[in-house]
Amino acid sequence: MQNAVLEALRRCTTLAWCRASNHDPGGNVSVPPPLIEWVLASPTSELNEFLERALSSFQGRVAWEYRIDDGHWTLRPARIREVQEQQPIPLALIASEKLAREEPAFVAEAVADEADLAAHLDRELQKHAICDDGRA
Repeated sequence: MQNAVLEALRRCTTLAWCRASNHDPGGNVSVPPPLIEWVLASPTSELNEFLERALSSFQGRVAWEYRIDDGHWTLRPARIREVQEQQPIPLALIASEKLAREEPAFVAEAVADEADLAAHLDRELQKHAICDDGRA
């Protein structure tokens, strides 16, 4: 299954590695909320800073957060971290599965947000012509 955020990134840059939690964009909320990870094949400070600004400027139905650890990007609804901290739960995936079981309305909002986040990212990439290979 394709992920809209990863596809937006791929239209602009090459990803060395990526994965995303599987869910049904048609609204099936029996699966975890979006958890998206990637590594840029050719990261630059300009592209990294741009992605940070673009992701931070998104205003969706739920709060989103990103983290960069040694070039490894993680994008997820902030609620996943909150659940991890409340329990404590060591892995984001386990916290995501807990949300799928216990907060299906939240998951539905997060899944709906993902397409809007991808569209926001696409618009920002096009507007600022930031692609690493001249694509616009």
